[in-house]
Amino acid sequence: MINFNKILPNFQSLREIGTDKRLAKFGDIITNMAYSLAITASKGEIDAKKVSKKILSNALKKAKMKKYAKKRPNSHDMANTVEAFLGYMYLYEHWGIEKMAKILIKILNHYNFEIYKEEIDGSIQAFSQLLQIILKKIGSEFKSANQKDEK
Repeated sequence: MINFNKILPNFQSLREIGTDKRLAKFGDIITNMAYSLAITASKGEIDAKKVSKKILSNALKKAKMKKYAKKRPNSHDMANTVEAFLGYMYLYEHWGIEKMAKILIKILNHYNFEIYKEEIDGSIQAFSQLLQIILKKIGSEFKSANQKDEK
């Protein structure tokens, strides 16, 4: 694993992570790759997908993590927050794309991708679950700083 510690900022809160534009930009690639792997495994055929902002923003709300986006966020801002968290997990926590994809696959396998609504609903549920696991993993590291964020 490459060590990025010398170049990575020291975040003080989950909101700082969720609103970091560089993490979101980096996380966009990670998010789409993890999703494409998960979709490929779930469908049983090679597929590459870009995750829609609708899926990501709804997943953020479902995971009750909207408070970590910028104030008064639109769907694009909320999607960026999801991507920032996935980028953070990759760079800071050394979570690989395959680990993220496996979490998504556990949920996606229960949905029929031949039906568009099921694909969307399953994807929202899968990313919501991934976000909840991420929050559980890193939430306590930022607990005192996050209490300030929530005020």
